[in-house]
Amino acid sequence: MPPMYSMPPLQTSKAPAHSYYGGDFGMTAAAMSPARAGPVPIAPDPVGLRQMNALKRMREEDDYSEFNQKRRKRAPSQSGPVELNEEEQLLLRLKEEENLPWKDIAVRFQTDLGKSYQVPALQMRFKRLRERMRTWTETDVQALEQAYDYWEKFQFDIIAAKVRTDSVTGAWPRE
Repeated sequence: MPPMYSMPPLQTSKAPAHSYYGGDFGMTAAAMSPARAGPVPIAPDPVGLRQMNALKRMREEDDYSEFNQKRRKRAPSQSGPVELNEEEQLLLRLKEEENLPWKDIAVRFQTDLGKSYQVPALQMRFKRLRERMRTWTETDVQALEQAYDYWEKFQFDIIAAKVRTDSVTGAWPRE
């Protein structure tokens, strides 16, 4: 068994009087800090650490599997037409029908609606609007599910192959 290191027990002598407060309040070193009966182990308990790490891994695996199940049960798309507000209708018309550059679209938002938007904000809004309007066919959904199943089955093989090719080509330094 490895040696355990500890602090020696404290002596029970009188604590020195503090000059700032001008006196001795009768506190001994034992009163300020409890005396120890013997050595205090400070080495970690390896069995306890292993059990704690095993429990942590089990919780993480459960959380990961619940996450995947929740994601798989989500509906692939909303049904029915998407309702657009005035700003979204203007954004679609200016970009898709009139094919204006983004700077001109920002100027038109200012003049037509009196609202000032940065170009990146309009671009992100357009991107999200297009994603929201996308309709998923049954073929699209099946292709997405097949791709997901393929990834689930071969994800570690894909990663290992990429690591091998990058280490051979020198993309990663060898140590």
